[in-house]
Amino acid sequence: MAGRRKREVLREELLRRAVAELGEEATASDYVIHWTANARTLYELAAELSKASIYEFFPQQIRNVCEAEESAPGEFKSRLDAARAIAAEHFVEESKSLADDVIPTKEHIAKAKLQISTRQWIAERYNRDAFGQPKTQVSISIGSLHLDSLRKAPPPPPTVTAGPAQPALPAAAEEAVDVEVL
Repeated sequence: MAGRRKREVLREELLRRAVAELGEEATASDYVIHWTANARTLYELAAELSKASIYEFFPQQIRNVCEAEESAPGEFKSRLDAARAIAAEHFVEESKSLADDVIPTKEHIAKAKLQISTRQWIAERYNRDAFGQPKTQVSISIGSLHLDSLRKAPPPPPTVTAGPAQPALPAAAEEAVDVEVL
């Protein structure tokens, strides 16, 4: 099938690059991890592989080939996340050098500002623990707050009744009073 042939071409090209750059024992997923750790995206890798081949490749195809190569499920994703955390450091350092080296013209400053904010955004996504802003979620339910306060309130003091119950009104007030209306 054409899909299998395309996948094999992709795997062979990744493996060829891995052996050339990382040594004989390297695998295709090792190359992708190395690529990502050097602050390059899978889209860039897919574009470069597409230029070198008769096929057009996409980042998801690269992930699929690498996941099939790994022995344990989810191992490639955890390795890719670790490589992205390393790449986040590169993006932060690159942001600093972009800010330091900007030419002081309006156009260059605007371009540098966009580049810096893009790299900061990527660094936040790649390594949330180090560069992301903490996301605190607060939900308040008035009903649950009311019930909690009732649960925590001290119980009312017990009512002590000593003897027979007292009437609400004195006995004299219970008698009918004649009132003349003028």
